[in-house]
Amino acid sequence: MNRIKIFAIPLLLSLVMIVGCSSESDQDKALAFVERSQAYERQGQYRAALIEMRNAIQASPNNQKFVNHYASLLTEVGSPNQASEMLKPFYENNADVNATYAEALLLQGKFISAKTVIDAWVPTDEEKDEHARLTALQMFLAGKSNEAFKIYRELSGNKDTSLKIKQEFISLLIQEEQYGEAESWNKQLQQQFPEDPVLMYYQAKLDYQKGKIDDAENALTNALKYLPETDMLLTERQQVLELLSTVLLDQGRPAEALIYSKLIREANPEAFLAQQQYKDALAAASQGDLDTAKANFEDILNQFPNNHQAAMLLGLIHIGEGDIESGELLLSENIDAETAPVSIIRATALAQAEQGKPDEALEVLKKALLARPDDTTLLSLFGIISLNSGEEQQGLQSISKALQLEPNRTRLHLLLAQYYLEQENESVALGHLRKAYAQNREDWATTGFYVSQLIRSNEQSEATQIRDELSKLEDPNAIWLVAMADYQLGNTEASITGLEELHKTVPQNLNTISALGRLYQAQNSFDEASDMWLKALKVNPGSEQYLSSLTRAKSATLDANKLTNWLIKEADNSPEVALPLHSAAVELLVGQRDINQAKNIASKYTNNEQPFARAIHANILRGEAFALAQQNKWKESLTKVEQAINLLPDHGGLAILGAQVEMQLDNYQGAVNKLDNYLEDHPENMVVTNEKVKFIAGGEGEEQALAFIKPIWQNKPDPQLATNYFRLIRSQEPENLEEALFELLNVAPNNTGALTALGSLYQDNGQTDMALEQYSKALEINPNLVVALNNMAWMLKEAKPKEALDYAEKAVNIAPNSASILDTYGWVLHLNGKKDEALDAINKALTIAPDNAEIQEHKKAIEG
Repeated sequence: MNRIKIFAIPLLLSLVMIVGCSSESDQDKALAFVERSQAYERQGQYRAALIEMRNAIQASPNNQKFVNHYASLLTEVGSPNQASEMLKPFYENNADVNATYAEALLLQGKFISAKTVIDAWVPTDEEKDEHARLTALQMFLAGKSNEAFKIYRELSGNKDTSLKIKQEFISLLIQEEQYGEAESWNKQLQQQFPEDPVLMYYQAKLDYQKGKIDDAENALTNALKYLPETDMLLTERQQVLELLSTVLLDQGRPAEALIYSKLIREANPEAFLAQQQYKDALAAASQGDLDTAKANFEDILNQFPNNHQAAMLLGLIHIGEGDIESGELLLSENIDAETAPVSIIRATALAQAEQGKPDEALEVLKKALLARPDDTTLLSLFGIISLNSGEEQQGLQSISKALQLEPNRTRLHLLLAQYYLEQENESVALGHLRKAYAQNREDWATTGFYVSQLIRSNEQSEATQIRDELSKLEDPNAIWLVAMADYQLGNTEASITGLEELHKTVPQNLNTISALGRLYQAQNSFDEASDMWLKALKVNPGSEQYLSSLTRAKSATLDANKLTNWLIKEADNSPEVALPLHSAAVELLVGQRDINQAKNIASKYTNNEQPFARAIHANILRGEAFALAQQNKWKESLTKVEQAINLLPDHGGLAILGAQVEMQLDNYQGAVNKLDNYLEDHPENMVVTNEKVKFIAGGEGEEQALAFIKPIWQNKPDPQLATNYFRLIRSQEPENLEEALFELLNVAPNNTGALTALGSLYQDNGQTDMALEQYSKALEINPNLVVALNNMAWMLKEAKPKEALDYAEKAVNIAPNSASILDTYGWVLHLNGKKDEALDAINKALTIAPDNAEIQEHKKAIEG
C-alpha cells in the first residue's frame, strides 16, 4: 500500500479556538506555537512544524487536538509507529483521534488493532467517508480485497469524495495487479486534476508495467515538477525518485539514476547507513557468519534502540547460538504478533515455552492468529503448546482446525497419536497414524512410528502388511523402515540383510552403519561390529560415541595391551581418524601406567586445540597425577589434575579425581567445591552427583547426604541415583522407602532394580503376594534376574515346591558359584525329595562360604 497525502493543509482554526490551558499566558504560548507550526507546514518545513507542535503540547499537555495533529504530522513524515504510540492512551476516551489512530495502525499493517478502533468509532456525517475509507483499507489488509474494492468503488463514484480516497483506491488496484481498472480511474482523475503529481506517479507505474519506459520517465519527471518542496523526504517524493532511478537504469542511463538514488540517501543519511548495515547483517547471517551479523545488529541497536526488526533478528541469532534466555528476551520485548513474520512468531513462542513461559507464548500466538486465523503453522504450534500446558481442549481444537485446512500435514496426525497414547487411548492413536499413512506414507518419521506402534500394540498382521508394502519401494528410507520392522518383529537376520543392502546403496549413512554395528555386537560378531564403528568414525571423526563403541567392540576380543596396539596400528592405516584413535590409545596407556609411550603419541599433537587432542593432553596430566599420587605427592598431583580440568572442564571423571585428591589432602570442602564447580554447569550429570552424595555421607553424615539428594530426586527421580537414594532412605527414613520406589517406577516402569527392591521390601514385611507380584513383573522384563529368581524360589518353596524348583534351577544356572543361590537351590531340592542332589548343592555352597551358619543348619536338616 502507498501512503497518500492531501496537499491542502487543513487549518486548525477550530483547534486554536477551543484550546484549554492552565493560564492565559500558557494559552497564548500554545496558540502562538500552533500558528507557527501551521505556517511552517504550509511552507513544507516539517521539522520546524513538528518542533512547534511539540512546544504547543508542552504548553497545553491535556489538549488532545494538539496531540492528534502532532500524530498526523508524524504519520505524514513516515513515522506512523510513533504516531500510534502517542495516540494509544487517548483514543478510548476521545473520538477525535479515531481516524488518525486507525490510519497510523493500518500504515503499520496492524489491521486487527485498527479494526477495534474503527468498529468502536461512530462517525459523524462529516466523518462517514473517512470511516468508510479506513474500513475498506482494513478489509484490504485483512485479505478481503473484493469487499474492500466494493466500498472504494462506491466512494470513488461520488463526485464529492476526496481525491485522497480515490488516489488510495488506484494505488491498491495497482498493488493487486488490476491494471485496467486502475488506469481507467487514473485517466478520469487526471482530466480533473492534470497537475496532480500523485496521479502522474501512478500513470508512470502503469506505463512501466506495460513496458512504456519513456512515457514512464516523462510522467515521473513531470511529477517531480509539481511535488511541493519539503525539508524532509516525504513518501510521495521518495516513491517518485525510486521509480525514476529504476526507469533510468532500464534506459541505460546509470549515471543519472545514481543522482536520484543519491538524493534519497542524502535526505536521511543516518537511516540509509543503518539500512545498509542492516542489509550487511542479513547477508552475513545468510552466509553463516553469525559473529559479523550479531555485531552489526548490536551496532544498529546502539544507534537506534527502537529498531525492533534488528532486535528480533539479534534474538534469533542468540537462539541459534543456544542462548535461549537472551534470545527470548529480545524477541518478547520487540515482537508485534499482529505484523511479524510467521517465522519470527514461531521462534518467539517456542523460546517462551522453552523458558517456562507457556502463557506468554499462547498470548503471542492468539494475537497472531487474529491476524492469520487460517495459518496452519500457528494453529499447530498453538495446539502443541496448549496440550503441553494442560489446555487440552483448545489444543485439540487448534490442531484439528489445522488438519481441516491442510489434511496432508501428517506430522499433526503423529502429534495427536502421541497425545492419545499418553492418554492410553491406543485405538484413537492408531486411527490418526492410519490416516497419516493413507495421506503420505513417505513421511518416513510418521510411518516409522506407525509401524513400531503397531508392533507394540501386538497388531502383528497389520504391521507385516505395512512392512510388505514398504518393501516394494526402492527409496532408502523405505528399506530402512523395513529393516527396522524386521528387527522389531524378531527377524534379526532379515533385518541385517536389509541393512547390509542399504549400506551398499548409501555407504555414508550413519543410521545404517550404527544399526549394523549394534546388531552385529548383539550377535557377538565383534569384528563385524568393529568394522562398522570404524566406518562410522570415518564419516564423523569428531564423534566420541562412535569411538567409544569401537573400543568397546574391540575390547570384547582383545585385551588392553592388544587393543592399544590395534588402535595405534589402525591410526597409521587411517590417518583421517588418527587423532580419535590415538586419543583412545593414550587413555589406555595411561591406565596401564605406560606414560612414556602415551607422551610419545601426545607429542604429535602439540598446540592442537581439537577436542580429542585436548583429551590426549588431559590424559597425560592424569597419568602424571597418578604417578605423583603413588609417591604421596598429593599437592603436585592435585596441580596436574587441575591442569587437566582446565583442558577438559566438561569431563566429570576429572572432577571426581580432583575431589578424591583433595580428600587425600584432608580438604573435604575443597573436594566438595570441585564437584560443585562441575555440577554448576552440568547439573544433569548423575555420576558426579552420586559421588557428591558419597562424599557428603562420609564427611557430614548420611542425614546431610539425604538432605542433598532428596530435592534432586523429587524434582526428577533418576535410575542412576536410585542405589544411593534408596540406601539413604532405608537408613534415615525407612517409612518412605516404598513411596521412593514408586516415584522411580512412575517415570521408569520397567526398572527391574526398583521392582526387585519393592518385592524385597514386601517380602521382609511378610506381604508375600505383593512381593511375588513385583518379582514376577521384574522377571517379565528380564527373565535372568538372579535375585528375583532366587527370592521367588524361596517364597514358593513350601506352597509350590515344583514351581520353586524351576526358579531355583534357573538362578543356579546363571550364578553357579553363589553360596546363597546354591543354598536356596539345595533346600528347594530337599523339599522336592531330592536328598542327594540337595546335599551336593549344599556342600558346594559350604565350599564357597564354609562359615555360613544358615547353610550349615540346612545341611544338618537335610542329612536328618
